[in-house]
Amino acid sequence: MTWKIPHERLVQFALEHALFIQKVVNSQSKLKELVLREMKEEDSLYTIGGRRLRMIALAQDFIGLKIHYRQMDQETILDNCPVCNSALRKSLNKTLEGGRTVTGVKCLVCPYSSGLKLRIPARYVFMYKAPKD
Repeated sequence: MTWKIPHERLVQFALEHALFIQKVVNSQSKLKELVLREMKEEDSLYTIGGRRLRMIALAQDFIGLKIHYRQMDQETILDNCPVCNSALRKSLNKTLEGGRTVTGVKCLVCPYSSGLKLRIPARYVFMYKAPKD
């Protein structure tokens, strides 16, 4: 079966309409289901991946995002954000010897942050925010 990739503007419209009606969506897969239902009204061949949908949603000012994490036992410092793939800013602390050590990371684009113990996003909660006049 063939499929079509929707234009970003159509995805934005479907996101806004789905979240305006639902207000809070407790998972990325549920949001994808709602957005696909909106887009398939225009063309039944449209499809979208969860990651692309999340990236488009992060760029919208009418969407709030809350991330639930699970903590890994390993101590790893990431270079790129696991939520939006942008570069992470390292939090540095001075040691007693005068050197510097990394104590965590923070994303400048989305709400992701992590300490030395790696935090992996487990669930995304998307919320509709009314536009400011």
